[in-house]
Amino acid sequence: MAQKTADPETVRLIYRLAAAPEEVQHTASAYWSMVSYGLTKYDVCGAIRAWIDADKPIMEDATREVDEHMGNAIYIIKPTVKGQNLYVKVGVYQEPETGEYLLIISAHGAF
Repeated sequence: MAQKTADPETVRLIYRLAAAPEEVQHTASAYWSMVSYGLTKYDVCGAIRAWIDADKPIMEDATREVDEHMGNAIYIIKPTVKGQNLYVKVGVYQEPETGEYLLIISAHGAF
């Protein structure tokens, strides 16, 4: 799958899910990347919402790096958080008991 701009409905869903950082999950890799930059999922969720508020594009792709998420749609933004340029990948997933949730797959420095 080549990168494309995420559709407006998906962007609205990501925005809504990022509004509840306490319910957002992250991979272990994303957690340690955020810690290394002194960031929390609250910081990343705020950056996601600010990115969308600024009407910047969210790109859609398929993950190829995280085995358990291989082939699933991921959404990419490149915000600046606390002075650090980041490359953030998130996915939207479904749990039978709790419904949809946002997963931060990676959040690392952008080069």
